[in-house]
Amino acid sequence: MPFRTPVEEYDFILKNIIGFHQVSGTERFADATDDVVKAILTEAGKLCEDVMAPVNRNGDLYPAVLENGVVRTSSGFSDAFAAIADGGWLGMSGDPDYGGMGFVEETGAAQYARDMRVTTIYEGTNGIQAMDLVARKMKDERRWRDRSPPHR
Repeated sequence: MPFRTPVEEYDFILKNIIGFHQVSGTERFADATDDVVKAILTEAGKLCEDVMAPVNRNGDLYPAVLENGVVRTSSGFSDAFAAIADGGWLGMSGDPDYGGMGFVEETGAAQYARDMRVTTIYEGTNGIQAMDLVARKMKDERRWRDRSPPHR
């Protein structure tokens, strides 16, 4: 079952629970109209569905590996990260004067981007730590196994 971004649910939460109209009613975020927020949520959702979600399966099947001190990511991860960067999603809360989008971190789109980055980093880090632990344990086992029996 393919991942579908819950854009309508995020829109509902922003409007009815968080009270985003209070934020967009301020001078600083006056440009965050309903249409703009909906467009951002929709585009972020497309990015999650079309680019980010498909590579997660590759990450499950072929996790990142540590080879000679270099981390090799799963197929598609570097392209997915490039798509995120090319779309300007890395600078969502950055100052527009410096290339950012100027949005508050509480928007659903910011949460999509943050969650996908954190999940990927978390899963990759856990995989690397697991490989390191197994390698150290195997090394310890060999050390114990290769010991010659004590002489009597």
